[in-house]
Amino acid sequence: MNKLILRLLFFSVVFILLLLPLHRVTSLHDRLINDKYKGLTAQSDSVNNIFLGSSATYRGIDPALFDKEMKDLGISTKSFNVGIPGINMLEMHYVLEEILRMDLPKLRTIVLEISDFSPELVEINIDSWRTIYYHNFSHTLKALQAIWASSHSLSEKKRMYFERLSVFSKRLFRMGEAKHIYRTLAHKSDQLQMKERDKYLAYNGFLCLEDESGKTIDKRLAHFLSPKGQQEFFTILANAQKPEKLAARFHKSQHIAYPILAEMIRMCQERGLNVIFMMPPADGRWSFITNQIKNMQLSIPFFDLNHPKKYPHLFTVDTRFDITHLNRKGATLATRELARLIAMDAQQKQTP
Repeated sequence: MNKLILRLLFFSVVFILLLLPLHRVTSLHDRLINDKYKGLTAQSDSVNNIFLGSSATYRGIDPALFDKEMKDLGISTKSFNVGIPGINMLEMHYVLEEILRMDLPKLRTIVLEISDFSPELVEINIDSWRTIYYHNFSHTLKALQAIWASSHSLSEKKRMYFERLSVFSKRLFRMGEAKHIYRTLAHKSDQLQMKERDKYLAYNGFLCLEDESGKTIDKRLAHFLSPKGQQEFFTILANAQKPEKLAARFHKSQHIAYPILAEMIRMCQERGLNVIFMMPPADGRWSFITNQIKNMQLSIPFFDLNHPKKYPHLFTVDTRFDITHLNRKGATLATRELARLIAMDAQQKQTP
């Protein structure tokens, strides 16, 4: 019986090893992410600055305006926005690897949004392509290590282990089914309508929510502008100043994001790239993350715009599309503020 088990284990390992190369070749990305790669590739000979983060970056940092502001401040940049809705630290690591593989000839700076990372997968996303595509062998292993290092209970860890292994197996054992999975699962992602594609590519990967049409978006805006929506926003801003109001999951698991973050810094620096950290003005929360990053004492510039007291003009109703996203006015103000901070930091480093 033991010999049979060992044989089955041996053949399973060999089978997986044989599949790994094909696993890489047949990988498809979420449509929005794929379009971002295409847009970046189309400008590969000129882009020297990339913004990588969540929808707060995607919707809130305008590369064209950033380049104009930097030029006015005496610095030449050609930027592209690779903001991706709902991205977490582990997925960001995967996307960064893909960008670095492009070997863009003029790339010199990566601006990374500091995001959260929880080993907990949202149940509705477990079967979505947005979850499946970055669960290759190395990133699944990182997720398992993160789960083990977290302060969750043993039963919670076992459940999360099986979730990640399940997602990995879906990515691994779907030879010949990639297009089918892509068609059936891609709709669960936050994606652009194809008619909007040319519009956002024209903005170098940036698309303000205010410029994207759709009934769902109209409802979100209408809700935010209602008395109830505005009250929700002001309640969040008030609670953002109270550490005890922070989500418990950050205290449980946020520390496991730092090794992933440190590896992303190393990946960039090994290629001679500058790294800048940024927190966009989301909704004023997540000060726990900010404080922990500061405690790491990294020699990386860190610009925290997610600070209602320091940047009150970025946290008013007239600069918002909804609670966590800026409208065009807000994106303009945030982009100008970020350009000012980055230019000021660069000028200080050049001063003897």
